Amino acid sequence: MVYVNEMSHPARPHHNSIQATALLNDQQRRKTTDAVEKFRKSTLAKQLQDALVRRSEERRNWLEDWWYDAYNEVREPLVPYLSLASSNSTWTPLEGSQICRAADDIYYWMRFWEKIRKGTLPIMRSRGVIWDMHQYHCLFNSCRVPEMPKDRIYRYFKTESDGDCPSHITVLCRGKVWRVEMLRDGELKTPDELHHVLSYIDRSSKDDERSVACLTTQNRDKWAKNRASLISSSPTNERHIRSIEESCFCLTLTDNTYETTPEED
Repeated sequence: MVYVNEMSHPARPHHNSIQATALLNDQQRRKTTDAVEKFRKSTLAKQLQDALVRRSEERRNWLEDWWYDAYNEVREPLVPYLSLASSNSTWTPLEGSQICRAADDIYYWMRFWEKIRKGTLPIMRSRGVIWDMHQYHCLFNSCRVPEMPKDRIYRYFKTESDGDCPSHITVLCRGKVWRVEMLRDGELKTPDELHHVLSYIDRSSKDDERSVACLTTQNRDKWAKNRASLISSSPTNERHIRSIEESCFCLTLTDNTYETTPEED
């Protein structure tokens, strides 16, 4: 449950940020502070507060839909405009290590997928407060599908208690798209098995400049139209696109190399 703060709560940090900024002079700070205070005491502010409280009583998370809409309404290509990622420490670059490291990455990502699916992931806590872990169910088997006027996020992940869940990944290599099943008799494939599979994919993938993967880099409205055209033209296309969108995640093998900035000790 996400609660709605009192109107005075967000007003305080806003006031503090105004006082701290170097972009405003004293007169502008006073003017901005007066405007915030005037709004906080207005009838409109009370109406807004009441509306948010009612919304919070009807929904588990009153902010979630608006939060996703802020991203899904963006019509520019996801890469590079909206490709969200973060990382901790990185491996030292080593030529020829891509497949070996990719196999390890896949295995441990799927170990994490398995923990969420089995419900064995430790409960997150911070300073004694239990965190809401609902969004862990969005980490895998989720896809942002292009639609108009805004995209939609489809989620296919299920815990074991909820039912069956796709257990394959998608591997992209030189324009080719491969489906790799990650379970054998209910057990995850080992890093050695994955190394063998990825080596085969690497050897078997020739450059394909006509790859459908290029379409995903388009403006979202244009990609939405092209995706709909692909699906309507062939049941096979629809099945393959659905397989990609339902997969646990996508991994790309590339011939490109990139320089990295050495990490500070």
